[in-house]
Amino acid sequence: MKIRLSLVNLLFVLLTYTLPTSASTWVEYSTPHFQLYTNASTAVAEDWVTTLDAFANLIPAAHPSPASPSPYKVIVISDYGLYHTLKPNNFSSGFTYTQDDNTYLIVGRQLRPYPPEQHKRLILSLFNPSYMHWTLTGYPAWFHLGAASLFTNIELHDDKAIINTNITGRFTSDPAVKPMDLHDLMFNLSALNNPIYRPNANAYVHYLLFGSVNGYPDYRTKLANYLSSAAPQSSREDFEQAMGQPLATLQTSYERYLQEPNLKAVAIHLINKTTSIHQRQLGNDELNYLMARLLIDHGQYDYARKYFKKISKGSPQSIQLQHRYQQYEASRQALKAAEKSLKQNDDDEHSLALIANHYWETAKKTSRWNDKKSNTSSAIDYAERALAINPDNKEMHILLRFAYQSQGNREQAFVHIKEYYRLEPDNAAINTVMGTRFIEKKDYASARLHLNRACELDSKLCEFTQARLKEVEQSE
Repeated sequence: MKIRLSLVNLLFVLLTYTLPTSASTWVEYSTPHFQLYTNASTAVAEDWVTTLDAFANLIPAAHPSPASPSPYKVIVISDYGLYHTLKPNNFSSGFTYTQDDNTYLIVGRQLRPYPPEQHKRLILSLFNPSYMHWTLTGYPAWFHLGAASLFTNIELHDDKAIINTNITGRFTSDPAVKPMDLHDLMFNLSALNNPIYRPNANAYVHYLLFGSVNGYPDYRTKLANYLSSAAPQSSREDFEQAMGQPLATLQTSYERYLQEPNLKAVAIHLINKTTSIHQRQLGNDELNYLMARLLIDHGQYDYARKYFKKISKGSPQSIQLQHRYQQYEASRQALKAAEKSLKQNDDDEHSLALIANHYWETAKKTSRWNDKKSNTSSAIDYAERALAINPDNKEMHILLRFAYQSQGNREQAFVHIKEYYRLEPDNAAINTVMGTRFIEKKDYASARLHLNRACELDSKLCEFTQARLKEVEQSE
């Protein structure tokens, strides 16, 4: 039987076809928001229908692709091996579908959404106004492995980006293990040792991110609001560091997305494709600017000039890019000078601090776990050497606080938090962090002292500190 994406066939199937249990037969289900095509068993298919219906109100139906205003189409293949035998637009067994911006493909060995309430997060991440097609493989362990995220590998094709997930031994309950995945690359939100991690938050952030990537202001607002709402669960400073950027700048998530080295090919692909969505939302100058920024951030200055030349002279993008060229060149020259100076004098505090900052910034940007680990270790080494010369270097205490924290070494991070407090006892933010850490240590008297002091120093923090003080009262 051949099923096509048409209203006539849809009605025919719904009215005359009973749901089979055979995995070799294609069946179509339909709601006002989506069409589901699957060769999975009846029970699995019905679970998918229930899950999709539950999130129908969150599907971005207000932004359908201009080329494909029809409902979203979800294709679920029960046999992973079958996927490799398929032609681009043909699912053998007589099943054909039209490839367009609203079609999403799910391939898996065990497709039952279990547990159902967590599986809904996967559906959220599927429905986005991007033209990309998602291929998800793996086991139900996606949804109950704590910080293990949905996507671990990106495979780029001419007309689609396929993102595969395969559960491997690196996903473990060991809090010292920090799996690197797409969400971790974007926000560092899904690390197992992240104190502010909230189960399933990463999929929702991912969903909102891609809405933002495609230029929809409402998605950007939702993203910022969602992340802001999580801030009271930790100190704002901790949260912002875990995010990799201040909350106020989260609406620049497109640029944040482009800065990740491992996503470079995908980012270039996204810009080069410049679908009607991107063309509507971004002018040519902005697209060329983003492309040049991406390449400059990866040290490809000559290649970046190709896009720089396309930008209108005197435009805001041209001016910003010229300034960025100057910044990067100055930074490179300063690093070379610091390395040269250190060879002549290994007690040069300024050079040690500059090199430490270089390694730490590189560690924050790189997406490869081994590179991140190596650069973080180098940053710590140079920063500790700088502090050995000048124990009052506040910048190095801040760097070491976050560097140790990224390694999961919260005790050593706390050492540098206390050192920073020693240097700036009237800093509201550091008092907030001190109070939060003392709550963790169950030293409630010290926690109360620092949280009250933070409120005295900055009234904007009072709502947060009072909420934490209530936690203290409940714990005592």
